[in-house]
Amino acid sequence: MKSLKCFILLSTVTIMGLTGCNTDYTSNIGKQPFTNPLNIPEILEPTIDENGVKHFALTMQEGTTEFFKGKQTKTWGINGSYLGPTIRVERGDQVTFDVTNNIGEPSTLHRHGIHLPAEMDGGPHQMIEAGSTWEPYWTNNMVPSSSSWQNSVTCISGTSWDVYH
Repeated sequence: MKSLKCFILLSTVTIMGLTGCNTDYTSNIGKQPFTNPLNIPEILEPTIDENGVKHFALTMQEGTTEFFKGKQTKTWGINGSYLGPTIRVERGDQVTFDVTNNIGEPSTLHRHGIHLPAEMDGGPHQMIEAGSTWEPYWTNNMVPSSSSWQNSVTCISGTSWDVYH
């Protein structure tokens, strides 16, 4: 028993000592100037039909964005060259989207964190052909406040290609 306690003590001291050995690290905290303003997408106002259904028009499109001064980067966006609009709805709202694919290849718009029927989710099994429009719809039954997001998924190689293409 005494040797077990000694082993545990020596092991603990060794581990604690080793964790403090590597003090040679690099950090850019306080050194990296952040000169670009944070891009906050604008709110997309829906059209509301005679039945109170909120309609949102979303167009996936190609563009260019200047992330670094003087350097244009090819980007994809929704209703613009980069990112997509903020969409606000309330619990109980009936919503429908016209999602038009203008990026020149099959893609879709997939949602995260939203309670909706699976056939309206826009996963990779629901591709929108180039030049086509998909019209998902559902009743929003989310809790009164939540933040959710959506991303495109292409046939070529999935989301990662979309993010840093």
